[in-house]
Amino acid sequence: MNLRKCAATVCLAVLAWACDDSVYDSPVPAVAYLNYTCNITTINAIAGQTEGQAQLNSPGGFVRIYDKRILTASDALARGGLLLLQNYEGTAFHAFDLACPNCYAEGKTGANVQRLVMDDSQMAAVCPTCDSEFGAVFWGSPAPTRGLANEHNYILRQYKAYLLNDGYTLAVTN
Repeated sequence: MNLRKCAATVCLAVLAWACDDSVYDSPVPAVAYLNYTCNITTINAIAGQTEGQAQLNSPGGFVRIYDKRILTASDALARGGLLLLQNYEGTAFHAFDLACPNCYAEGKTGANVQRLVMDDSQMAAVCPTCDSEFGAVFWGSPAPTRGLANEHNYILRQYKAYLLNDGYTLAVTN
């Protein structure tokens, strides 16, 4: 019986170490206050998304939001804007900061922030400057899959995203 307790304690310790934020962290700081909402059935048209792109209200759909002149937000839209997406299974929404964590760590902040773009062929968020790739975003993972962010273990800044009870309003908070 003591052997089982010891093994369970060791497993918990290993899991806690593996989930340690200091091992995988984002150099992009969270904004002090984020409270953004949008209608998932109309946000793609408002944001000027490309034709043929999966809409946010369908599995694998996404939208990049960073122009406050088009979309009035109550506060900053994160550091580089927001990447809102629905996972491939259609069971959850996710929100990530569009600021490339590697470029942010190198001082590209404020007006010089480097925003991630979506690579439609790979369905990944990619930095056009440092070639960092985040290929698991549609599974809800902020982890890098290639490039300098992967070498430095820089993950994307992630925010909470959830559908409100009305079934069509997505809320994003920190």
